[in-house]
Amino acid sequence: MKRKLKILTVERKNDDGYWIAGVFNTDEEVNKYIKLYLFEDAVTEVQDLDYPNEVKSLPNGEYAYQVVVVNPEKFVIEQILAPEDFSGLLIDDNPKLPLRIFLSAKNAEDVKRKCLKIMAARVAVS
Repeated sequence: MKRKLKILTVERKNDDGYWIAGVFNTDEEVNKYIKLYLFEDAVTEVQDLDYPNEVKSLPNGEYAYQVVVVNPEKFVIEQILAPEDFSGLLIDDNPKLPLRIFLSAKNAEDVKRKCLKIMAARVAVS
C-alpha cells in the first residue's frame, strides 16, 4: 500500500491557524488523530500528497531543505528538495510571502542551528 502524506489545516478557537503533516495509512487513522488531539480545534482541510519514497542526499551527504521562518527562533521544514532542485543557500525575502530559507543540512537539528545563525546575522544587520 502506498502511504499518503496528509496535511491537516487547523483553525484554533482564537482565530489563528496552523498545519500538521503526518503519514497515515487510512482516513480512519486521520479521524482518530483528530478526535484524540484536535478536539478543541477545527480541521478545515485535509490534503493528500504522495509520500516521498526515497529522499536523496546532496553529494556532500547533506540534504536540501526548504524552510519557512515562523519567527526568528522558530522554523518549519516545508520540504526536502531533490538535489537537482537545489542551487545553494538562498533566502527568499519576498515581502508578500513568508520568509523562506533554502539550505543544506545533515538533519532537522542542523537545519535549526543554521537557521538560528542566519536569523541572528539578519537581526544584527538591521
